[in-house]
Amino acid sequence: MEYVAALIFALAIVFIVVQVFKNVYDIFAATFDFFLGDKFHWVFIRTPLDSKYLKIISEKFPYHQALPNEKRALFEKKVQYFIKSKEFMPGHDLDQITDEMIALISATAVQITFGYPRVYLIHFDRIYVFADVYQSNATGQFHQGEVHAGGYIALSWKSFVFGLSDQKDGRNLGLHEMAHALRVEDAIRNKEYNFLDYDSLVQFTKEGRKEMEMIAAGNPTFFRAYGATSDQEFFAVAIENFFERPVEFHRHNPILYKQMVSMLKQDPMTLTERYR
Repeated sequence: MEYVAALIFALAIVFIVVQVFKNVYDIFAATFDFFLGDKFHWVFIRTPLDSKYLKIISEKFPYHQALPNEKRALFEKKVQYFIKSKEFMPGHDLDQITDEMIALISATAVQITFGYPRVYLIHFDRIYVFADVYQSNATGQFHQGEVHAGGYIALSWKSFVFGLSDQKDGRNLGLHEMAHALRVEDAIRNKEYNFLDYDSLVQFTKEGRKEMEMIAAGNPTFFRAYGATSDQEFFAVAIENFFERPVEFHRHNPILYKQMVSMLKQDPMTLTERYR
């Protein structure tokens, strides 16, 4: 009995010590992550962007061109990391996935997440690319793009290219669908869960509903009518304008613009002179 009691006591001590060390480690890890996590991540992303992809985004992706040199290098590494983490698959109307598709779609995803060094939309491991508008297996409807909570993003390449071709009209399918993916990712309980600033999101939604009411009432506003469909669609439409027409967006509604800067941790107006 004495031996059993001693063994139980020893195990209890071991358990307590382990828990203490675990708690100390958790506190240390959380503190480190809060103050240095993003910088630590940037240091250890070492794989440069493959030259075939770099050539494409250097020539065809204005956001990359507008970044200052030091941020451009980080952007490229993040694009490479994103590419390696996804499976790009052709839709039924597309013969094959091209390097241009991979490079520009990945760059668009990184553009919207660039303020968050460790966010890669990890819930979405598959990206389907269709040649044109397609009929969704999930909804039965015809789409230019969609984001599915099951873990995939689908895009019409024709619509994607059209959206990228004009950087001043506030219509960009790639940004629109990646905005939806961002909101889903923020709500999924994985290691990227709940990264968007909650207060900013609440204030953005509150202010955005005023814009939606104006649209629904038929009053002229900065945002297109589709933005009044739902809070999620307004968020996506707002992101299109945030990146393509930041000065005009800020002029129209500085409160809404400020909340988006807070949520995405970047301000496209600082790139305006080089972006145009």
